[in-house]
Amino acid sequence: MIAFGVCIGSDQRFADYDERRILRASQGEPLVLKRRDQDSIFAGYNSILDEAQELEDLDALVLLHEDTELRDPLFEEKIRQLFSDRSIGLAGAIGASGVTSLSWWEGERHGRASWNGPLRGDGPRVDDFGTETADVDCLDGLLLVISPWVVRNVRFDDKHFRGFHGYDIDFSFAVRHAGKRVVVSDFPLHHHDRMHLGFPDRVGFLRTNIHWRAKWGFDSKAMIPARLVGVTARSKFSSARRRLGRHG
Repeated sequence: MIAFGVCIGSDQRFADYDERRILRASQGEPLVLKRRDQDSIFAGYNSILDEAQELEDLDALVLLHEDTELRDPLFEEKIRQLFSDRSIGLAGAIGASGVTSLSWWEGERHGRASWNGPLRGDGPRVDDFGTETADVDCLDGLLLVISPWVVRNVRFDDKHFRGFHGYDIDFSFAVRHAGKRVVVSDFPLHHHDRMHLGFPDRVGFLRTNIHWRAKWGFDSKAMIPARLVGVTARSKFSSARRRLGRHG
């Protein structure tokens, strides 16, 4: 069995993009584990992992955004073939190596995905860095395909992180830390969201990044308080400058 897990913010978006495409990508009637009204995707996904680990015949758990459209009729067949290599613990469509921050796209990118253009009515934007299977440091969370071993043994870090930033990067690092490979592979899909084009919560992203870099040894934990103060000060300065601009 291949199970699917989705944290749903909008039932309409899920019905428009995910639900029908999951049905098309699945061989038979799919099991979809749904979570709504989550304050943290870390905790929401952990509850899905907890439920999935009780499935005796689980071949893989697929976590995806509510607006990720799967476009591959061989999707489940590819997953089973990929996880026949027991060294692989986590797979996705796009990611990067050489990653030292939550801005993973600044690393060496691998994989392929299409996204909505910046304006409504635009055609899709395709990020194409190759469709071959390749080892990476981390994956973009629009699609996370998780092996049964990882479902049983690894969790999202809901002790140190909350909200919706960095869950995919941190989980990828945790899987590698547990001794399993993280790979991109050929999973044709389209992400209908435009959130990748900007950060509505830039301060939250920067604060999470400070804690994440310290957790994985890219910065000293002793520097966390000073760096958090710096982010807050820059945010207040930017807000004041925007207010001045609005008043001419």
